[in-house]
Amino acid sequence: MIYKQKAYKSFHAGTDNDDARAVKVDHHSCRLGKWYYEGFGKESFGHLIAFRELEEPHSQVHNAGHKALELLSKDWEKDRTLLKNILENYRHMEDASDRVMDRIDAMITEKHS
Repeated sequence: MIYKQKAYKSFHAGTDNDDARAVKVDHHSCRLGKWYYEGFGKESFGHLIAFRELEEPHSQVHNAGHKALELLSKDWEKDRTLLKNILENYRHMEDASDRVMDRIDAMITEKHS
């Protein structure tokens, strides 16, 4: 959620600020990534199918955010195609984020069943 918020703030604030730098982080280095690869998440949930299924959509959230940020650094305000591509990447980010949340819900259900 915080990652997406920073990606959206970059739409208005540009690509040279703390929010944009936070969006440039890969899916291994963000908070969820550290939880997933190094921390409590891996220790407590790593054996679950839903946990393993979390990696792909989480990576896709970051990939779409990175692509949107890259396009934001171009002259998108004068190019409707660039704007369309930025918005499409935001939609991809939202779709992948929905799948992340679905996998987290499934992971909790799987752990307690």
